[in-house]
Amino acid sequence: MLGPVVLPCLLLLGAAPTTPAPPVTRTLAVFSLEPKVGVPKPVADLLSETLVAELRSSKAFARVVSPREIAVLMPAEQQKFLIQCASDQCGMVDEDLAGVLGVSHLLVGSLGRLGTSYLLNLRILELRTSVAVATVAERIKGQTDEALLDAMGPAVHKLLVDGGWAPEPQAPKDVVAAPSPAAEPTSAERSSPLKLARLGLRVLGGVGLVVGAVALLGGLTAAATAGTSVLAVRVPRSDHYVPQLQAAFAVGSVSALVSLALTVAFAGLGVTLLAASAAPL
Repeated sequence: MLGPVVLPCLLLLGAAPTTPAPPVTRTLAVFSLEPKVGVPKPVADLLSETLVAELRSSKAFARVVSPREIAVLMPAEQQKFLIQCASDQCGMVDEDLAGVLGVSHLLVGSLGRLGTSYLLNLRILELRTSVAVATVAERIKGQTDEALLDAMGPAVHKLLVDGGWAPEPQAPKDVVAAPSPAAEPTSAERSSPLKLARLGLRVLGGVGLVVGAVALLGGLTAAATAGTSVLAVRVPRSDHYVPQLQAAFAVGSVSALVSLALTVAFAGLGVTLLAASAAPL
């Protein structure tokens, strides 16, 4: 039988308490983004507030001081001096001056536009060592302000990853491979039907010219026959053969006109088809 002292000891050994995660103690002051070329100051100020919202939702800092709160605690001249120091434009950050904000880190950044892209630069400085502990430089493609809003969250996550305050994004395990697009035909495959089409047009054009030439010869033959019949028939003093001569001449003339029309039609068709075969398809 276990004694009253041994049983509690065994229970303590079997159920070791879990160590809770240490609370986050670092704090951050976010200065307004410096507007560069192509970015109005109201846009930079609005994105600075969006940046504060993203940082607060990340829970990476115990407290995040916004640019509006900084303006209440510190005049503009002192803010400008701290921003210059945080941007490596002076040797050390004035700890007494930064202590007014009551934070352990400062965030400064800039936003500019070049062509059809925005350039966003963010930098977090640790006041105790005056060392930049996280930086990010993002090129945001797009010509609208909505592109900046969509890119602010990923940029903040990259900044926190660089500082060691957020895990690396992991690729999903179950990724369905996208179907590969259908292979496009090669130039040789594309050219084969075109060559056949050109050859067909040339053959039809040649046939049209040949038929037109045959029709032309038929018309010339009909006209010559009509003229010969008129000259060959001797008209006596009576008008007995006049109707026959008129009929022969009319038949020859009509045949010649029909042949001429066929010649023009087929010759024109042949020329059109040959021109089409020479044009790019």
